Amino acid sequence: MSEQEQLTVSTTVASSGVATVSIVGEIDLVTAPGFRRTVSEALDFGGPVVLDLTKVVFIDSSGLLELHRASESGNAVFVIPPGAMVARVIELGGLSEVLSIFEDVESAQRHAEAHRG
Repeated sequence: MSEQEQLTVSTTVASSGVATVSIVGEIDLVTAPGFRRTVSEALDFGGPVVLDLTKVVFIDSSGLLELHRASESGNAVFVIPPGAMVARVIELGGLSEVLSIFEDVESAQRHAEAHRG
C-alpha cells in the first residue's frame, strides 16, 4: 500500500487565520514524512493550527514523534476524541500531558482563535 493510500491530509484556513489540518488514515513510519511536511507548511503561516485526528485509525511511534514536534511550535492544538485508539496511544506514549487536546474541532478552533499570538 502506498503512502497516499494510507494517509490523506487536507488543510483549510479560516478567515480568522486558524489553519485546520484534517488527517484521515494511518500515521506511521511510511506516512510520517508526508504528514510532517504538511504540518510544517501549515505552521509556517505563523498562525494557530488545529490538527484534527478524529479519523486517524492507526498511529505508531513515528506519528507520536511528529505530534510532539508539532506541539513544540506552541501554535498547534490537537483534536482527539476520548476513547479513540489514538487517544490511548498518546496516553501510553506520555504525550497526553504535553499536547493541548480538545474533544472536537469547534472547541479547538475557538481556543486557537482566543490564543492567537
